[in-house]
Amino acid sequence: MLTVRADQMRPLAAPLEAQLLEDLSAMVRAAFPAAGAQGEEALRGGVISAIRHADAWGMTTEQETAFAVWLVHRLGPGLQSEDYDDLRELLGATDLSGPEKVHLATRLLAARGID
Repeated sequence: MLTVRADQMRPLAAPLEAQLLEDLSAMVRAAFPAAGAQGEEALRGGVISAIRHADAWGMTTEQETAFAVWLVHRLGPGLQSEDYDDLRELLGATDLSGPEKVHLATRLLAARGID
């Protein structure tokens, strides 16, 4: 039986993570020109921060992570306001899967006229 240690997987994951970061940075640059205008380092820092939110919310697929990155950039600091307590509670729920969170959050945002 072949066993692979976690430290052996890291070199394999690094190129994929770099590509995901590049793809998500391009998405943010295209969707939110003001984020791109702040410079590449700030843009990447914002994307990395949003990826950490996705991880904390249990969103693990590329699609779920992209949604979280879009959401963090779309709502900006407003995401931390009491106006979005219900959204943050939904995203932090441990009894919902990533796809369920994306679906319910999308419906919640649409009901508020946010697309």
